[in-house]
Amino acid sequence: MGMFLNSIDSYEKYKTMAFSTYFVDKTSLLVELIPALFEEPRHICITRPRRFGKTVMANMIGSFFNAGIDSSDVFDRLEVAKDSVYQKHLNKHNVIQIDFSKVDDECKSYRTYIGDIKDLLREDLHAAYPNVAFRNKGAYL
Repeated sequence: MGMFLNSIDSYEKYKTMAFSTYFVDKTSLLVELIPALFEEPRHICITRPRRFGKTVMANMIGSFFNAGIDSSDVFDRLEVAKDSVYQKHLNKHNVIQIDFSKVDDECKSYRTYIGDIKDLLREDLHAAYPNVAFRNKGAYL
């Protein structure tokens, strides 16, 4: 698994939440998001006030679509499993998930931070697709 591409992190975090005592199932929102996979632009922006579950929502989305894991142990018992699109989309899509709230202590600038993310994402993509040529600072690898 990669750092950003199909990372297991979102699944591990969401699984912990989903099996907690006071978990509220909001997976029916996934059914509403699925059409967005086939429309332009294909970006999903999650906005809510501070402390209103943005990270949990992002982890739910990542866990559900992530092709690098099998998250059926979590989602089989939730509301989304009752929908006809469930099996068609569960763990069938590549997911790139970047948490911009975490910055390495040694990071000296915004450019360095974004450069590190780009390098790690490039490594993930190259590992997943070794036969594809990727540009590295203007040159193909």
